[in-house]
Amino acid sequence: MSEKVEKNFQKIMHSFLDLLKSEPYDALSIEKIANKSGMTRVNFYKYFTDKDDLLWRTFLYLFIEVEDKVHNLDSLTLLSDGKPLTYYAFEHVKKHRYFYKNILENNPPYNFVSKLLNYFTEQSYRTHEVLRLQYKGKIPYIQINEYLSGALFNLIRNLIKQEDWDSLELSQFFTQLAVEGLPKTILNTQQK
Repeated sequence: MSEKVEKNFQKIMHSFLDLLKSEPYDALSIEKIANKSGMTRVNFYKYFTDKDDLLWRTFLYLFIEVEDKVHNLDSLTLLSDGKPLTYYAFEHVKKHRYFYKNILENNPPYNFVSKLLNYFTEQSYRTHEVLRLQYKGKIPYIQINEYLSGALFNLIRNLIKQEDWDSLELSQFFTQLAVEGLPKTILNTQQK
């Protein structure tokens, strides 16, 4: 991507984020976003196919900081840099609460929610390789990732209603629910 294209791409996303601080997503038009960016509607469509495309790419742009911090789980502790993986997601949501609050509280676009759940599932699958290998063939691991992703999504929807939260405490609780329940589930599956 050329420097000019990257600059305009970023300009549109930052203008969109600024608008989301004060206006509901549904109320924003392409024209309003383009004007805030100092562009025309025609220029907007050179970078994004529609408003939902802008929303998804903005999410990915914001979430990349989490991906940069999260590594595969330590095989002994099941932690990433000493913290549960969800810690980084909860901190990210806290930092960008206005974004998530605007999108997820007011009839979130189905396409966005669907992509978000798939994205969380893929990230969960990717980062839990240690557990996948340990329980290979014993359980349908992708279903566990889907379950965890749904739980994470709904927890985030509840968190954004609060002003502040303890990300470490929440992530430890979330991890206990998920990880400690897994061996029992596997044991029950093996006994059948």
